[in-house]
Amino acid sequence: MKDFPRESDSLRKLEVENWGSLIFVCMGDPLAPFHELLDKVQKSIPGIDPKSLRYHIVSDESREVEGNWKQHAWNYMDNYHIRFVHKGPGGLADAIELDSYKTELYNFSSLQWAYARKPENGFRPEQVAARFRDPEHPDKRVFALWWFIFPNLTLNFYPWGLSVNQYMPIPGRPDRTQFHWLQYSLDEEKFKQRDKVWLNKQVDDEDVEAISLMSKGARSGFAPRGRFAPREKQGPY
Repeated sequence: MKDFPRESDSLRKLEVENWGSLIFVCMGDPLAPFHELLDKVQKSIPGIDPKSLRYHIVSDESREVEGNWKQHAWNYMDNYHIRFVHKGPGGLADAIELDSYKTELYNFSSLQWAYARKPENGFRPEQVAARFRDPEHPDKRVFALWWFIFPNLTLNFYPWGLSVNQYMPIPGRPDRTQFHWLQYSLDEEKFKQRDKVWLNKQVDDEDVEAISLMSKGARSGFAPRGRFAPREKQGPY
């Protein structure tokens, strides 16, 4: 047949990359080279082999929640809300040294991290990059590494493993988000303690509830302009 096959006769080619046990698919034109995005992530956890992460099926790993996907992404990068939404006693604000909280900005990603209030709940020193160590307090341990990959993906590393969040828009429903919440274990015993020690589900539930209330407030027309806190809002801004 003349002029066969044309480009339009073939299946569409998609960018597909592997990183450990994860498979990444780009449905459009890549924003940046894949390895440029993941290179800094891998360098932050030199002592963790991504191939060792084991996927676990959990309830509510894919669900529809209130709020626009951009609101969820903003909330994730805004550490100012921790002392209010995740307050103590028994909240994330108690589990970490809040004053140690840091945000690092990169071209297509950001990293947030803090020291654990109890060193035994942090990473072993060899698992994370040497730059996370405090030379004046060598006993301090990093509680978690919260990576945000633009525009809607998070890779949350804990001593127990990895929690992946993906905030997906729902066509025709800008007030709703398809929330994907995937869990991978690194240490099986610690994985079983992820909700008790690292407050994995509690923090997730608190964020979902907060965005639901914020979304309702925004739609009401009575919500005032929010406060600009440059140090705590580096990521979203």
